[in-house]
Amino acid sequence: MLYTVDTLLKDGRQLVFTSDRPPAELKALGPELVGRLSGGLVCRVEPPDYATRLGIARQLSRRLQIDVPETVLALVASHVTSSARELSGAINRLQVMSVALQQPITRSLAEQAISDLKDQWSTPVQLADIQRAVCDVFGIEVASLQSKRKVSSISHPRMLAMWLARKHTRAALAEIGHFFGRRSHSTVISAQKRVERWMRRQEPVRLSQQTCNVEEAIRRVEDLLRTA
Repeated sequence: MLYTVDTLLKDGRQLVFTSDRPPAELKALGPELVGRLSGGLVCRVEPPDYATRLGIARQLSRRLQIDVPETVLALVASHVTSSARELSGAINRLQVMSVALQQPITRSLAEQAISDLKDQWSTPVQLADIQRAVCDVFGIEVASLQSKRKVSSISHPRMLAMWLARKHTRAALAEIGHFFGRRSHSTVISAQKRVERWMRRQEPVRLSQQTCNVEEAIRRVEDLLRTA
């Protein structure tokens, strides 16, 4: 791949790459290719905000030539927040339900359609999902996260994983502690308090090849959880 990139760049071609993390964290590609990618323009693509989602929903309804009331478009834009693809799916679902039930598109019909779609999108987060995402973001092995090692490069991601487990799952303290290396429930409570203190103080944490504040690290892990 490095040879292909170099050849295309020498020919004056423009290359566009997408990934779910910054180039510096794509260590599996090797330092030379990561260096090429980092030397270009690196931009984070944020999820669309409400105004953008509302505009996308309007355009989709016009393209399909269906009459969707503004209140329904606002409802869709408020509840479907991840991507334009999901917005398209919601508008298509509204059209199909309207035709199948021979009913106009109303707020009541939209609530029914969105409720069904939300059930499809809201896959429960498992402890293993959090473990994988944390290991990916911090560049560590699963075995290290569950080990007895107490160096900060391992213990800090482990504490963050426990905090995320409390936030995103219904697992009990004892279950979380057991999953992350057969630890006690009091260890999980201590990890929660430590991460909350980091957040109050905006303390930095070390990722695979860079340092960022703890809230940025949490955001990156949660981005992976959403896209998994």
